[in-house]
Amino acid sequence: MSENVCYVDAYARTVEARLRAVEPPAAEGRGATVLLDRTVFYPGGGGQPADRGMLRTADGRAWQVVGARKQGDEIWHELEPGRDPPALGGLGGSGAPAIFTADLDWERRLRLMRTTRRSTHSAESYGATTARCDRREHGARRRPDGLRVRADVR
Repeated sequence: MSENVCYVDAYARTVEARLRAVEPPAAEGRGATVLLDRTVFYPGGGGQPADRGMLRTADGRAWQVVGARKQGDEIWHELEPGRDPPALGGLGGSGAPAIFTADLDWERRLRLMRTTRRSTHSAESYGATTARCDRREHGARRRPDGLRVRADVR
């Protein structure tokens, strides 16, 4: 199981990690996904989108992480489409596990954190009471540029 640092330290911005698995793109226009032994990337949930950022190697290679998703207890990182993923057998053919620095897009994470959970619930409550919509037919989603509220008013 991966060490999911994002759940114990929301302010962690970077972590060193080893590559555990690589999967090819799931569909056309998607990137490969990689599994690390440790991560600071939040996979999204509860109305908050997944983190984005970079995976970097000591020799200067880098891959953009465009999203993360939780599968069981593991957090998989989706890489930018159109790029070859890192090789599982080690960088440079050494066979040793590849070591990466996983860096969050910290400014984006901070904007999402500031669009607090309380504001999300307040917006949902407004939709349920003031707009008189059925609780099952409204919701709120945090985004880096603000909060989006959806309500089906009858």
